[in-house]
Amino acid sequence: MNAIKTGRVLLYLSLVLWWPLRHNGQTPVLLLDSAINRGLAHSHTLRLDKAAITASIQRYQQAKDAILPTGSISATFSHMEVPADHIELGSLDWTLGKRGETYMAHAGIKQTIYEGNKLRYARKSALLLLQLSNLDLEQHTTEVAYAIAELYHDLYRIHRHLQVSQQQAQAVDSLVRQATDLYEQGIVTQNDVLRFRLQRSEIQIARTQLEAERRTIQYSLNVLLGFPEDTVVTPAPVQPPFQAGNTLDTFLAQAFRQRQELKQSTVQYSLDQYHLRSLKAEQLPTLSGSITADYIHAGAAFIPPAGSYLTPISAGVTVAWNFSSLWSARRQISQAKVRQNQTLILRDQLKEHIRQEVNACYQRYEQAVQTILLLQSAIEQAAENNRIQSDRYQYNTTSVTDLIDANSRLYQAMASMEIARSDASLAWFRLLKATGSITTSY
Repeated sequence: MNAIKTGRVLLYLSLVLWWPLRHNGQTPVLLLDSAINRGLAHSHTLRLDKAAITASIQRYQQAKDAILPTGSISATFSHMEVPADHIELGSLDWTLGKRGETYMAHAGIKQTIYEGNKLRYARKSALLLLQLSNLDLEQHTTEVAYAIAELYHDLYRIHRHLQVSQQQAQAVDSLVRQATDLYEQGIVTQNDVLRFRLQRSEIQIARTQLEAERRTIQYSLNVLLGFPEDTVVTPAPVQPPFQAGNTLDTFLAQAFRQRQELKQSTVQYSLDQYHLRSLKAEQLPTLSGSITADYIHAGAAFIPPAGSYLTPISAGVTVAWNFSSLWSARRQISQAKVRQNQTLILRDQLKEHIRQEVNACYQRYEQAVQTILLLQSAIEQAAENNRIQSDRYQYNTTSVTDLIDANSRLYQAMASMEIARSDASLAWFRLLKATGSITTSY
């Protein structure tokens, strides 16, 4: 939730910073944490979750209001015309009036005293449903944050690959000029010059493919962050954190403590328990009390004289028991117990899945970190080999094939290093997502 609030601030701040850069012809630099916070503030999924939380709050308030007494009040006026108003039956000679009016009023209030704690169970269930809505928001926040981080790392990987490709193109241009000079001096053949130009064309083709992939990723990121479709941003460098002190057991304990799915399973088990108690409460008798007051007046006067109206007031207690629920609710109670047991089984299954997921993410992260360490020495070796081959080529003691191969190996190692850094950083995010702490640890 703090990330969402912070994202609202960063949403306006990023617009303030982005606008002048956009219109000055510069490509703005987008930080990873700014992208995540902006995406969280813009996410329609999270807005729907917050609306669901509001609805859950209203259901909880409605469940609380169910404990209040119920009451009603009514008033009735009736007018009667009697065309035949004389009755004569034997000794009975009764003459009614030609017309008449009646005033009646009723007020009553009823309060449930005992209902087997069904209302209390309903309040508890509504509160648990509210907790489930909050947990859904947390889980979707994690998923949205990871989706943004994944696109961001993809964009960074392409961006750095393009930069390395540009460096390689400049280096090959230098080799083309050098080979041309050596050819004019009769030291190398024209085939050497053509080989370097061919390598330059291959680099340009690869850059075209990378640029098309960059535009696709940039568009998808713009949609998630709410940027205009033609926005172009430069991702900031990403560096994976080296967590030497954290072991697999540490991340497993963190996952079992923070994963939203496990919290949801715990809440669901409590919800099933209260549903079972509510079904059992249906088999118990209920006790309620009521107070009613009536006003009855038959006469033409709206304000009657004393002695011409009745005002009965009554108070009572009602005990009711639907004893047929003793056998009609048995099946429902049995089904509720089965559903509760299923929740426990699913929780154990979820723990096994989380254990496997955390282990896989942890191993991928460790492998990515080791790859970075190995590539550092590989780049040093490739750079030294490229230097040696360049010196030897100037003295015509090596072939153009060896020089091109050394050059390609150097820049391939540099590109692999940037990809490895991006992969390690994204593997760290996967590990945070697997432990349920992606929005609290970054």
